[in-house]
Amino acid sequence: MRSSIPARGSSTEDRSSRRLNIFSASDLERWEIPPLRWVIPGLLPEGLTILAGAPKLGKSRLVLDLALRVTLGDVALEKFPTEQGEVLYLALEDGKRRLKNRIQEMLQGSPFPDGLHFSTTSSKLNEGFLAELDDWLSEHSDTRLVIIDTLARIRSKSRTNNVYLEDTEICGSLQDLAERHHVAILFVHHTRKMKDDDIVDEVSGSHGLTGVADTLWILQRSRGQQRAKVFMTGRDVEDYTIELESGPGGTWRYIGEGEPQILLSIFLQQVLDAVRKEPEPISEHDLSLKMGIDPKTRRLKYPLMKLVEYGLVYKPARGLYAAIPPGQSNAGRTSDEWDSETQANSADAHADEGADSIGPWYPADESDGDSESADSSDSDQGKDEGEDDPGWWSPAA
Repeated sequence: MRSSIPARGSSTEDRSSRRLNIFSASDLERWEIPPLRWVIPGLLPEGLTILAGAPKLGKSRLVLDLALRVTLGDVALEKFPTEQGEVLYLALEDGKRRLKNRIQEMLQGSPFPDGLHFSTTSSKLNEGFLAELDDWLSEHSDTRLVIIDTLARIRSKSRTNNVYLEDTEICGSLQDLAERHHVAILFVHHTRKMKDDDIVDEVSGSHGLTGVADTLWILQRSRGQQRAKVFMTGRDVEDYTIELESGPGGTWRYIGEGEPQILLSIFLQQVLDAVRKEPEPISEHDLSLKMGIDPKTRRLKYPLMKLVEYGLVYKPARGLYAAIPPGQSNAGRTSDEWDSETQANSADAHADEGADSIGPWYPADESDGDSESADSSDSDQGKDEGEDDPGWWSPAA
């Protein structure tokens, strides 16, 4: 006979004071555990989600648009179905006038939904916020989504010097609340000014935030541009990239899946874009100069090798890098196959330009190329690989 899973502790219970709640595998098999519920199937599950991005990129308009669609049961982003339900939006950086204007723009004359609730003020986390939210959710059992815009507005003043511990407690408390009420809690947050090779590390704060959260959304958009990318990853969400375009009234619409569907940091994307602009393979040193980076203070070797690992860039020769055409991948291909294809493409592309047109960018021997990229590590690699290594192709004589 199956039984329901035991309820967890109360919302006011201090996480640090909880005792072990030990159960057996047979208990787990016997319990009837409700399936995971989705607010937006495939994108936004119940639990804790962080939406992070630089200031003034459209995060608040994005979550307001999602709030409206969930309340109305409409398709979100003109693409994804939603599970209709009530929504609580804590618009802690907006006033009533701005909220009203934005909703009017988004709905374009349609009536405002009753099931969308707002608050522009809030207590701090350690001043009763969790108990207030727990009480409200208990009274509104049809709620599907809670939006907190932004985390900084409810964050209590630091009590310790352990940022990781405090971040873990913040996210853990919100996560418990979401799990208990089977809702999605989405809080808006910022990314750091300092860019990182791992896009997850661009989220402001410690790994206590990103490590505990169930789902991460990271919004990237160039200033003044209509298009944006949202990188998604999580425990129940596949690593996913979607491309959006700003529409009428500040709404967002889906225009496709990002290509490639790999989580790239802003800096890695900049390096990839720079390589893709080059008509011929380029050295690390020359690429640094073209990107305005001093090669003596910052090396591009690690980011380039990460792009090689991701199958977005390859090395036609030692010290040189070239982009793999979008839509293609080096997955499952040997270096010989890439080399054969590259030689064929190069021969076709330069058939009318003469044999000498291929040569200027290709090193004739080990001493060719820039001295900056031919460092000791590359030299050691060359010794291990040998001159017969498939990466060492040269134009046919």
